[in-house]
Amino acid sequence: MVSTTESTIQKLEDCSMNGIPIYTSEKYGNDEQGDGSETKPFRTPLQGYRQYGDTITIYIDSKDERKDKWELLSKTQGKKVKIQYEEEKRKQERSRQQELFSSTNEENNSNETNHSSPITTDNEQGIANIYDNKYPNNNNNNHGDEKSITIDELMQNLNKKQRRTLNRAYERQGNIVNDKVIEVYEKLKPTSKDKNETTNVDIPLIESISIEIQEDTNKNSSDDNPSVFTSPIKDEQLSSIDNPSSDLFYDFQAENFHAEQGAPFVCTICNNVGHLKSECPELIVPNMIDLPERSQEWIEILSSLCYYITERCKPKQIDIENRERILKQLQKQFEKDYPDCNLYAFGSFYNGFGFRQSDLDVCIVFKDQRDENPDEVIQIMRKILKSMRSNSDTFESVQAILHAKVPIIRSRHRRLQIEIDISFHNMLAIENTRLLKAYADIDPRVSQLGYMIKHLAKTCDIGDASRGTLSSYAYIIMVIHFLQQIQPPVLPVLQQLSGNATKKNSLYRKCSKWNVYFYEDLLTLNNLWKNENKLSVGELWIEFLRFYTEEFNYDERVVTIRQIEPLLKYEKGWFRQTIAIEDPFELNHNLAGGLSIRNWTTIRRVLIRARQQFGLQSKDVDISKPDMQLIQVRILFSN
Repeated sequence: MVSTTESTIQKLEDCSMNGIPIYTSEKYGNDEQGDGSETKPFRTPLQGYRQYGDTITIYIDSKDERKDKWELLSKTQGKKVKIQYEEEKRKQERSRQQELFSSTNEENNSNETNHSSPITTDNEQGIANIYDNKYPNNNNNNHGDEKSITIDELMQNLNKKQRRTLNRAYERQGNIVNDKVIEVYEKLKPTSKDKNETTNVDIPLIESISIEIQEDTNKNSSDDNPSVFTSPIKDEQLSSIDNPSSDLFYDFQAENFHAEQGAPFVCTICNNVGHLKSECPELIVPNMIDLPERSQEWIEILSSLCYYITERCKPKQIDIENRERILKQLQKQFEKDYPDCNLYAFGSFYNGFGFRQSDLDVCIVFKDQRDENPDEVIQIMRKILKSMRSNSDTFESVQAILHAKVPIIRSRHRRLQIEIDISFHNMLAIENTRLLKAYADIDPRVSQLGYMIKHLAKTCDIGDASRGTLSSYAYIIMVIHFLQQIQPPVLPVLQQLSGNATKKNSLYRKCSKWNVYFYEDLLTLNNLWKNENKLSVGELWIEFLRFYTEEFNYDERVVTIRQIEPLLKYEKGWFRQTIAIEDPFELNHNLAGGLSIRNWTTIRRVLIRARQQFGLQSKDVDISKPDMQLIQVRILFSN
């Protein structure tokens, strides 16, 4: 092969280095139409031309503003440099072998030399020289006139090193094609339901070529070991595809994603695999045993226990006086800034079911109703907060909770260590306190049962709504509902009683858009309703536990105290798998709305266990000399 003169090479390098794009005559995998329109420009020395005989053919863009320099270079070098514009279509597709070599040249340079050297290597240039010498008539023709030769013809004139180069190139291209074929095959695997209809389809793969190379014992380089390309597809993959290509489809079934097992079962309660929520061990409640007929002595002991716990838990006179003293201090301090404000105490301490340690809940109401404006309330709270913090001798730990459902100021009386919660215009809470106090005053057994369930909830740690269980207020509603439903009832439904039935509006009193009416005149209650239930508080306690473990239908019914008729969940739109407890005034408020099914199961276990403990007479209790403190420990704290 005749070499290009050094001056021509130098001038080509100069043009390339000066930024003139040189287009190679080879395509690099982007020319799908075979017209050379996707050839790539290069700006590095000696990478944009290919030598065939005495002529260097350079492909350039006809719109190149510096093409005149190329044409001048072509004229000065005679026939040694030939200009070919990209817009001219080649007359026929180039040979498959020449295309293979050009693609291999690009991949070799990108992976091995990082584009730092010319496209053609010595071995590949040697292969091109053999091609030119074998077909000299094509030396001065365009690429569209080049003649194809077979691999066998080309290998006849290759030396050992050039054969290795050809072998590697063919192996690399064959692997790329075969990997794509395997990828398509894997995506089109047949589904299990179609295994009975099989049609053999051969996979067209590129087979390896056999190039005989005799080992040169004088060299110990990596090039001495020939790389023989073999098909990576296993025999069983070549056998068949079950469906014809025209009927291939893929079923979106569980077994296609997880072998034949399908999706695993995951419990949303304990997050363990292998069972559903309905079968979760954490939702299993113990079986209830049949309770024997209770002796009168045991009933009397339970009644005494209810009375004992009530007396220990309910506020003493000193507790009431301390809270009244704090209330007067707050009233006096707030009147300095707001002379028209009034303070009202509410909550469990004043509803007839409060403990000695209960918080003091205070509501501030303004005569001009400015406290109904949320923005105004925030300004008032900040001013009151500053006032209480300035009186550090009386109040400590003063903080504001502004973004709660009901914004409050929380503090503690320094000397008495009583927690204080201050809210604004919380009229529904005041009405709830009055309603529960009325029920507690109707019959002393009501407050005794309330103290029993609150003491049980506190002992078993199931009485804190902030921790996902039920509030003490919710338990009191459960007690009142039970006493209204038992036959004969212990309590009437005060919200359905009316002393003046002739007036249509006698059963309505509006507060914060809700009807807060209830019958308040307890002195005349006997004229409208007669209490005929004579069960002792001990018997009522056992019946309360039995009612909520055996009778009440949690799946369908709602605990309500505003009507005697059954209230169903579907009427309220409450479909959770826990107990549903309706607020007596704010009717869209489910007092058990924050109760999780796991905590509800815990509450049910406690009620079932309490039914058994209180229903069965303890063998360790001396009925003749009952010790209430010992009985309380035996029943509430036994395993």
